[in-house]
Amino acid sequence: MNTRSTAVVPPTGSSLWLHLGVLLGLMLVTMAGLRHAAAPVPDAAQAHDFELPRAMQDLARIAAAPHPLGTEQHAVVRDYLLDRLHALGLEPQVQSGSAVAADHRAVGRVENIVARLPGTTPGKAVLLAAHYDSVPAGPGAADDGASVAAILETLRLLKAGPALRNDVVVLLSDGEEAGLLGATLFARQHPWAKNVGVIFNFEYRGNSGPVWMFQSSEGNGRLIREWQSVLPEGPGSSLLYEVYRALPNDTDFTVLKSLGPGLNFAAGENYNSYHTALDTPEALDPSTFQQQGDILVALTRHFGTLPLDKLAADDAVYFDVPGLGLVQYGSGVAVAAAVLVLGLFVATMALALRRSKARATRLGIATLIVLLASALLAGLCQLAWFGLLLVHPGYQLSAHGSTYNGGWYLAAFGVLSVTAFIMLLRVLRRRFEFMELTLAALVAPVVLMVVTLVLAPGASFLMTWPLLAAVAALLATQLLPQIGQSERATTLLALVAAIPALLLFVPLIHLLYVALTPALLVVTIMAATLLYGITSPLLLGLCSSRWLVHAGWFASVALLVGGAWTSGFDAKHPQPENLLYAQSADSGEAWLVSENDELDAWTRDLFGAGTKRTALKSVFGPSADPVWAKPVPPLFDKAPVVDVRSDRVEGGQRVLELDVRSGRQAPRVQVSVDGAAVQQADVQGEIFTRSETPKWRVNAYAMGDEPVRITLRMKAGTPFSVRVRDISFGLPQALGPRPEGLVAQAFGSSDTLQVAKTVKFD
Repeated sequence: MNTRSTAVVPPTGSSLWLHLGVLLGLMLVTMAGLRHAAAPVPDAAQAHDFELPRAMQDLARIAAAPHPLGTEQHAVVRDYLLDRLHALGLEPQVQSGSAVAADHRAVGRVENIVARLPGTTPGKAVLLAAHYDSVPAGPGAADDGASVAAILETLRLLKAGPALRNDVVVLLSDGEEAGLLGATLFARQHPWAKNVGVIFNFEYRGNSGPVWMFQSSEGNGRLIREWQSVLPEGPGSSLLYEVYRALPNDTDFTVLKSLGPGLNFAAGENYNSYHTALDTPEALDPSTFQQQGDILVALTRHFGTLPLDKLAADDAVYFDVPGLGLVQYGSGVAVAAAVLVLGLFVATMALALRRSKARATRLGIATLIVLLASALLAGLCQLAWFGLLLVHPGYQLSAHGSTYNGGWYLAAFGVLSVTAFIMLLRVLRRRFEFMELTLAALVAPVVLMVVTLVLAPGASFLMTWPLLAAVAALLATQLLPQIGQSERATTLLALVAAIPALLLFVPLIHLLYVALTPALLVVTIMAATLLYGITSPLLLGLCSSRWLVHAGWFASVALLVGGAWTSGFDAKHPQPENLLYAQSADSGEAWLVSENDELDAWTRDLFGAGTKRTALKSVFGPSADPVWAKPVPPLFDKAPVVDVRSDRVEGGQRVLELDVRSGRQAPRVQVSVDGAAVQQADVQGEIFTRSETPKWRVNAYAMGDEPVRITLRMKAGTPFSVRVRDISFGLPQALGPRPEGLVAQAFGSSDTLQVAKTVKFD
C-alpha cells in the first residue's frame, strides 16, 4: 500500500492570491530577462564619444547598393573607404592578391584595405577587423557596413585624442561573404599580421538587438577580465562560444584568431533582413549601432594602453546576469561549484530516501517519464511548427524558417510548453511523491552539468548556479520542518530559488530561438524543459490550479491565432521568392527559372499557364532537382572557357590540368566535376582537396580575365565531365523591378544570371 506523505507538499487547496502573486513574480523576472535580450536605448542625456550621425553618413555611402566581390559597386565602396582613411590622416594600403579557402571551396582575388595608426611604444598592435564586401542580394548596411563605419568613427576619435601606447591596425577585409578570403590573405601574407597583439572583429546576423560578445579565443582568462573592467554589463557568455562551435558558421575571426587572442562581436535580431535587400541603413536599429560604436571605442582605448604580450591565460567561464553584469571565474571555481551542487543533490536524495519521502524504484520511473516526456514535448512542438509551415507556405521561403512575426510563435510555444509541463506534473502528482517528482526533474540538469563541465566547460554555469539555488532550497524544506510544512513558505522559497534559473535561461531561450530560428525549435524547447525541470518545485506548487492550466491552453491558442493574424506579407515585410536566369552554352537554350515549391502571383504571370517543373541537367548537373522553367531567348553569346593544359595518366591516376575562366568576365565562376570522385585537387597552385571527394566543386570570385588554374587527380579509366557555370548578379532587364511586397530569397541562387558549359572526358 502506498501512503502519501504531506510533508514538503504544497497542498492542493493553494490560495488564488498566492498563485497570482507567484505568477506576477515569474512575469517580472521573465521580463527582466527579455529586456536584457534587447538592445539598450541610449540615454539622451548621456554623452557618447561615438557620434552616431557621423557614422551614419559613412554607412549611407558604404551601403548605397549591393557591392559583392568582383562588381563595379564593390570598387566604388573600396575607393570611398580609401578616401575616408586618407582624410583621417592615415596612409591606407590595398592588399591585392589571390586567396584560397579550401574549407569553403572558394578562391578569389581580393582587395583588403589596411591602415595603421601608430602608437607611442613599439610592440604588439590592436587589430580592428570588419569586412566591407556585401552579398549580391543586399546593400549590407548591417552586414557588415555598420562595423566598417564604426571603425572609421573610432579612428576619428583616436586621431583627435592623445596617442595610444600601442599601434592600432585596421583590416577592412574583402571577400568574407565568398569564404573568408580577405582574412585568409591577410593572415597568410601581410607582414603586419605577425605583430598582432589582440583582435576585435565585428559582425551582424540581423540589424538589431544587443551586440553580443559571442566568441573568444582560447586561453581567454586575462582577456575576459580586461573586457569586464571596460564593459562590466557585457553582454556575452562562454556558453555562446560553445554553441557557436557546434554550428556550421564562420566569420573572419575564424581565420584571424590564429594571429593572437581576441573577441568576436555580433548583433543578431531581425534575421529576416540578413543577406537581403532589407539590410539598408534606414532599417538598422540606431540603438544597436550606438552600442556597437561605444563598445568599439572603449575596447580600443583600453587595450591601446595595455602591454599586449601577456594576454594568454587559462580559459574562463563567463556570463552576464541581468541587473548584475558580467561574472567570470576560472575552471577551479567551476569544478568546485559543480562538486558542491552534486554533493547537495546527493544529500537531498539520500535524505528523502531515508525519510521515505521518495523510493528509489519510483524515483527511477519518474525520472524516465520526465525525460521521455520532455523529449516528446520538444518533438511535438517541432512537428507543430512543420504544420504551421503547411498552413503558411510563405514561411518556407524565409531564411531557415525565420518569420517577421517570430515573437508571436516564441511566446506561443513558450506558454504551450510550460503549460504542457505543468499538466504533466499534475498527472504525475497523482502517482508520485513531491520529492520523487522534483528530484526526477532535476536529474537531467544535474547530469548535463557534469557533462558540460567535462566536454564544454564554458557552458557549465547555465546548470550550476540555477541548480545550486534549486537544490539548496529543496534541502532546506527537508531540514526545516517549519518551511516544508507551510504552503506559503515552500512556494515563496521555490520562487526565490527559481530566480537564478529564470535570469539565465530566459535570455538564452530567446537567443536560441533567434539564432537557430523555428527550423530548430526542438533545441529551443529542450532548453526550456531544462528550465522547467530546475523550477519544478515551483511548478508543482502551481499544478493544483486548474484555472492556471486552462489559462495556459487558452493563451497558447490566442498567441497562435495572433501569429496567423500577422502572417501576411506587405511592403515592409516582403515575401521572399526565388527567380533566376539560366542558359546552356551547349544547347543554346535559356530559361527563366524559379526554385520555389509553388509560384507566387508575379512568377505565375511571368511563367504563364502550363509551365511545368523540370530538371535542367545541362545547367545544374545530373542530380539537379526539378525547377519551374520557362524557355526564353538567350542573352549571352560568350560561354565559359575551359582550356586543357595537360591530360595524362600517372601511377594509375588520371591527371587533368585545366585553365577555366568566364568568357563574359562574370564575378563568380563555379567549376564542378560530375560522374567521378576527385582523389586530389590543386587550385591556384595550392592543395585544395586531399581526400576523395565524390561531388567536387570550387567557386572562384573576381578573377576577371585571369583563369582559375586547376589540377585534378582521379581514378584512371573513369569517364567524367567538368561543368562550368559563370554567374553574374541581377535579373534580365526586360522583367523590370519586383512588385511591392516581394524580395529576393536569401541564401540561394535567386537574382543570378548563369551560363553553363560542360566538357566531357572519356
